[in-house]
Amino acid sequence: MQILRRIGEGGYGLVFQVFNIQNPIQMAAMKTEPIGMLSDDQILKMEVHVLKKLDKSQHACKIYAAGKDENFYFLIMTLLSKSLSDLRKHCPNQRFTLSTSVKLCMQCLEGIEDLHNVGFIHRDVKPSNFAMGRKPSVIRTVFMLDFGLARQYCIMDDEGNMKLREPRKTAPFRGTIRYCSLNVHRRDEQGRHDDL
Repeated sequence: MQILRRIGEGGYGLVFQVFNIQNPIQMAAMKTEPIGMLSDDQILKMEVHVLKKLDKSQHACKIYAAGKDENFYFLIMTLLSKSLSDLRKHCPNQRFTLSTSVKLCMQCLEGIEDLHNVGFIHRDVKPSNFAMGRKPSVIRTVFMLDFGLARQYCIMDDEGNMKLREPRKTAPFRGTIRYCSLNVHRRDEQGRHDDL
């Protein structure tokens, strides 16, 4: 893969548009995170783990490669178009129509349901963490992004049944102040309802 340009950055790393050297038409997104930046180096690892669980969801990116070199962890995945936050800013009065809002909301909820069905909560649901597909076949499909703050809310027991984890007495703040639920502000354990 060859880096074409930087397309974003977050609190934990950078995102680049890359292309396949053997097939320059094949574009992808590459997220990077410096090794040793955080005490656990868990953000990108969690993202890879969750995306692998979501491999059958139409609302999740596909992983092309993941690993590390001497300085960075990296994740190469589906390249998407603009986020819902960016798209809204280009609408008249910076608002989607009611019809568009309902259609987008239905797909966002399907993506959240897919995540919950594999045992995880997102903990940072907001318009900038949903984006439209880029390829013609998925141009009207909403994809959910940024699973680095996700948390497993249930685990598999010995019989293969999903079992809720015991809630913590207090939980650290995870999410974005503007969009998070009251439970997050109170430092209560988050559940599926907090993603809604």
